[in-house]
Amino acid sequence: MAEPRKHEKYNALIYACHGLAPVRTAVAHPCDETSLSGAVEAAAAKIIKPVLVGPEARIRKLAASLGLDLAGLQLIDAPHSHAAAEKAVEIVRAGAADALMKGSLHTDELLAESCARIVASARHGGSVMSSSWTCQPTRNRFSSPTPR
Repeated sequence: MAEPRKHEKYNALIYACHGLAPVRTAVAHPCDETSLSGAVEAAAAKIIKPVLVGPEARIRKLAASLGLDLAGLQLIDAPHSHAAAEKAVEIVRAGAADALMKGSLHTDELLAESCARIVASARHGGSVMSSSWTCQPTRNRFSSPTPR
């Protein structure tokens, strides 16, 4: 039987966050166990300060079924996933959150909302930039691509 995979790099990343202020994060449509518990656990670890955006009754019912405490977390009602994506992106654009987290909605729903202005800008001579972080198994560190 294979030994469980170790997560030293992931744990190192989480540990590195402990000295930082929680990031205000709009969580779009956290309506499944993974996305809601992930947001609540990250809040408890003081990594993010989530703004949960989605169908309030559904999110509260899910939290109760999972035994998650939403006390102290901001919840903004949005009737369905597309509306949640639209509202979450609006919250970030308005400066009320600094990051956007995908919940249980299709990636294209979230990207359509978050990229609409970027694509329009690029069509009119603006530039488009992206960033990603990778974990390199052969190295004991995380890295980000360097602009060239």
